[in-house]
Amino acid sequence: MKRLNLIIPMVTLVLMLSAVSCEGEVAPAPNFDATVAVAVAATRTASDVQEKVAATLSAPTPTTAPPTPTTAPPTPTTESASTVNKILDNVLALSENHVTTGVDYFKDGRYEDAIQEFDQAIQLDPDFAIAFMDRGLAYYHLGENQTAISDYDKAIQLDPNYFKAYLHRGLAYSDLGQYQRAIQDADKAIELDWSIAMAYYNRGYAYESLGQHQRALLDLDKAIALGPSLAMAYVNRSLVYINLGEHQRAIQDTDKAIELDPSVAMAYVNRRAA
Repeated sequence: MKRLNLIIPMVTLVLMLSAVSCEGEVAPAPNFDATVAVAVAATRTASDVQEKVAATLSAPTPTTAPPTPTTAPPTPTTESASTVNKILDNVLALSENHVTTGVDYFKDGRYEDAIQEFDQAIQLDPDFAIAFMDRGLAYYHLGENQTAISDYDKAIQLDPNYFKAYLHRGLAYSDLGQYQRAIQDADKAIELDWSIAMAYYNRGYAYESLGQHQRALLDLDKAIALGPSLAMAYVNRSLVYINLGEHQRAIQDTDKAIELDPSVAMAYVNRRAA
């Protein structure tokens, strides 16, 4: 039923755009324009549109009788290209609308509904890296780390410099205990943008989980310098200080974390441990 619901608006859109030749007037399209409209009407994604449009524009107009050897293929008209561009623009706009709706659902904690919207965006435009990134984030919040990683992988495949995808894939790897991979993703995120505190926080967390306390301390210091309101950075640095035997500094960090966010339970745990 979902696939049928996607196809019906597309076909309706194609029929409308093919029928209107100028503002306020409806006129029969030239034969070549009709051929393009029919080809595009059978598509459901932006990639399909591009492929079928290219094939149609390079093919001769169908005729009722075999063409004679002297018959040249018709030249694509400006109207044909304009119609195709409008259809493609509308496909991409529909995909973006689904992502916008999905983000709204995500903000409300409606992760399953958000995933359905991102699914539809991807069906319309399979090359939409943001849709994969955001769907991965929704899966991550549902605790489905491996599925989230698959979506982050696709986002990075489509956009190899997608900072946010590396950042969040690293978090998912950490949750799965794959700390070396988490560090590699944090390294790439920092290479792409050194000014984001969360990238250093992620790497510091992974280093501490591997028992590399000094490296963790350096990264958490940097995370706090870039993001002084990041409560969890103080919490994790307090753990590093506990492991290094610097208990007074650990208490100072837990106090700061509680000041920033009294709901962070680990801050109280670490303060007792210090």
